[in-house]
Amino acid sequence: FNLRSIEYIQKDIILKINKEIKNNKKIKLDIKSLILKNINLSYESKYYNNKITILKNFNYEFKKGKIYGIYGKSGSGKSSLLNIISGLIKLKKGRILLNNKKIRNNDVKTYLQFSYATQDNVTINDNIIVNIKLDDKISENEISNFKNLIKKFNLNKFLQNFNNIDNLKSLSGMSGGEKQRVNFIRAIYNNPDLILLDEPTSFLDKENENKLFNFLKKIKKNKIIIITSHKIAQKKYFDKVINL
Repeated sequence: FNLRSIEYIQKDIILKINKEIKNNKKIKLDIKSLILKNINLSYESKYYNNKITILKNFNYEFKKGKIYGIYGKSGSGKSSLLNIISGLIKLKKGRILLNNKKIRNNDVKTYLQFSYATQDNVTINDNIIVNIKLDDKISENEISNFKNLIKKFNLNKFLQNFNNIDNLKSLSGMSGGEKQRVNFIRAIYNNPDLILLDEPTSFLDKENENKLFNFLKKIKKNKIIIITSHKIAQKKYFDKVINL
């Protein structure tokens, strides 16, 4: 139903993408630390007719090889912090340093391979390959790793007819937990340096929650992993806990 709208803006999108590719060639860095300095975030409230402060002079250093858990009440800034790091919220006050070098917060993507799984577990009405790779093709070299991840997180049923990709079943009608696992695999699939996960286990049972965190512990060595949570029992999985 939206095809005509997409066709209308397609040329502008392609021009913008080509310009960004030209101007933002990735400068690959070996991630060592990500430092947030004097981060401030507030917004005007139309209901209370005043400014609501979310983060005030927030300072923290995230180091490679650790998993960080962010806790706080609803509205305390947990998701906002991830949005700032990813560049989805533009900083007005504060600085971000990558390996002690100051960068603009929307330039993280220029220096790092990073992924961000939000609380909205978005899936496409298509097969498991498209949903994880955002592409309808998979190379011979990828197949083994792909299958292992699907099986590890109990999504085997979506591998039926895998040898005939055109007949792979759509992910429509998935449960909340299945969607969340697909989103998680999408976030870790390309082996990013920085992984941001916003409440990644809210729909998972204990078994799948343990699998997710045990997997992150195995891959954390050369990464920074930042996770928001409201489950006190999960603190055992984190190397560092941040209370907002």
